[in-house]
Amino acid sequence: MERKRIDYIDWLRIICALAVIGIHITMTQPNNYTVQEIGKDNYIILTCVYTLIQWAVPVFLMISGNLLLHSNKITFAKVKRMTIRMGTVLILFGSAFALLEQIFERKTLEIEMIPNSVLLVLQQKSWSHLWYLYVLIGIYLVLIPLKKFVDNSSNKEICIFIAILLAGNFIIPTFNIAFSTKIENYMLFTQYVTYVLLGYTIGGLRVEENDREKNVIDTMTNRGGVWIGLWLLASIIKIIVQYANVVRCGEGAALILGDRIFTMIQALSVFCLFKKYMDAVHVGKLAKSISRCSFGIYLIHPFFINLLYKMMNITPTNFPLLGIGFAIPLLWLFVFILSWGGTFIMLKVPGINRLL
Repeated sequence: MERKRIDYIDWLRIICALAVIGIHITMTQPNNYTVQEIGKDNYIILTCVYTLIQWAVPVFLMISGNLLLHSNKITFAKVKRMTIRMGTVLILFGSAFALLEQIFERKTLEIEMIPNSVLLVLQQKSWSHLWYLYVLIGIYLVLIPLKKFVDNSSNKEICIFIAILLAGNFIIPTFNIAFSTKIENYMLFTQYVTYVLLGYTIGGLRVEENDREKNVIDTMTNRGGVWIGLWLLASIIKIIVQYANVVRCGEGAALILGDRIFTMIQALSVFCLFKKYMDAVHVGKLAKSISRCSFGIYLIHPFFINLLYKMMNITPTNFPLLGIGFAIPLLWLFVFILSWGGTFIMLKVPGINRLL
């Protein structure tokens, strides 16, 4: 029997869709221009806002783990359908975005750009936000063995495996960046598997006899004050490090822009807080619409950002009459409304609606 609709998952989808838009509103300029070109104050504001919402995609992965690994309907046929669907989305939207980027660069449309766009997608050279789709396809391909692992392992074995993944994917890489060490670590893809398993674990381990692990996890995830404190601590550390590095060195902090452990703490905190406080909050018609559109919002929001930034020269640092403090939330809201509306329309189109 499948679990009933989970309210806090809908709320998480909504907040993640908003956060993803904020990530690209704030980081498009720092990713393409230097501190000197943007201005030190602008650079600090943009990157510090980014550090507060960097958890968005990890939480999306945790949602996938929560829903997929608790499902009783994971079969080879279903995984095949999911993989084909995501591959189709990647080729379709990735090729369109790659074509648009070529048009932006060359100021013209030529027929050879179309097959070249498909090639660029296969080389992962379309718009950067699509990396999440490549990861999802990889997750789907290992989903059946992951499902068999969680179904046939004890809660203790699952927790030990997650602890190993956390050490390899978050603690060691952050330690290497922070202290300029070179501890060898071959866990590349598994950082995403870690988030999937964390989502499953927080969603609820199985009931076993003398189940210390389940009791510990349930107790930990229910400590709202602790998670608020951890989120604030991780966020404050990231902001302090980012600010100090820009002021001292005139560049972004590698620890923050390539951060893993603090972002993991933020993502874990957000997931646990929503599970505790939003699970009983009714999801109204408007919220359900945004939740249903969240994947489409993720896919198409860079289209509107690129139109604003590249075609109209409207950016957070070059906004008529308003400073960056007003420009960021205004552009954020504007792109969200356009992306939500665009997705709502696409969901009415036969064929496209099945992909989204």
